[in-house]
Amino acid sequence: MTDSKSRKVKTSAPVATKAKKANPGRVAAAPAPALSEPVLVPAQKPAPVRIPKLRRAEKAEANRKALIYAAVEVIGERGYNDTSIARITEKAGLAAGTFYLYFDSRQALFDILLPELALDALQYISPLVHGATDLVDLEERGLRGVLEWDVKNPGLARLRSEAEVVAPAAFETYLQEILARYMPALKRGQGQGYLKGYDARELMVIAYMLMGARHYLHYSFGKTGTPPKWVVEAYIRFVKGGMLTFETRQKPASRRLPKRPQRASVTKL
Repeated sequence: MTDSKSRKVKTSAPVATKAKKANPGRVAAAPAPALSEPVLVPAQKPAPVRIPKLRRAEKAEANRKALIYAAVEVIGERGYNDTSIARITEKAGLAAGTFYLYFDSRQALFDILLPELALDALQYISPLVHGATDLVDLEERGLRGVLEWDVKNPGLARLRSEAEVVAPAAFETYLQEILARYMPALKRGQGQGYLKGYDARELMVIAYMLMGARHYLHYSFGKTGTPPKWVVEAYIRFVKGGMLTFETRQKPASRRLPKRPQRASVTKL
C-alpha cells in the first residue's frame, strides 16, 4: 500500500554567482570583433586621359605640314620626277583627296617647299644662335644648327640640288630668305671689327660663300648622320683665321717699271 501523501521532490535552487567587484584601475578589454568574410572591392579603372581635340584651323595646318614633310621624304628617296601625289599622301597617312584641299597641283606644292622649309629651318636655328658673342661664334652656332636640321630632314640635300631645275622660282625665293638673314649679321659683324673695308655688294658675295659651304659640308659629311666634330672645327678655323679677321684691304702696289737710264749721246765725228 502506497503512501497517499505526495512526496515532495526537492529541487535545487539556482546557485547565485558572486558578482566580481569592479576594479576601478583596470580597463575592460574591448570585445573581439566578429569574424566575417573579406569584402572584395572591385579595382577602379583610371580615368581616361583626355587629349584635347585640335581645332579645325590647327588640324588643317597639321595636315598641310604633314604633306610638306612627306613630300620632302619622298623627293629625298625618289627625286622630284618620281614623287607622285599618291606617294605623298600615303607617306603622310592622309586620304588621296586631302591633297587638293591645300594644293592645286603637284607643282604648286613643289613651288612652296623650299621657301617654307627655309622659314622652318630659321625658326629651329634661332634659339641655338641666341646669345652668340660675336660673328665667329654666331657662324659656328649657325653651322651646327643647320647641320642638325639637315640630319633631321635627310631629304633636303636632294631637294635643294634638283630644285633649281624643277622649281626655279622656289629655289630663288629660298636663297633670298637665307640671304636676308645673313646680311644683317655680317653688317653687325663689321661693327665688331670684322670684315672692315667690304661694301654691301661684297658682303653679299661672302654670304653666298658661307651659305654654299654649309650646304656642301652637309652633302659631303652629314648625309648619314651628324658630321664629325673635326669638320666643324676645320671650317671655323678657316673662318676665324682666314676670312673674318681682315681689318683693312690694301690695294696692290702699282708695279711701275724703273725708268731706263738715258743713253749718253754720241757725237759723230
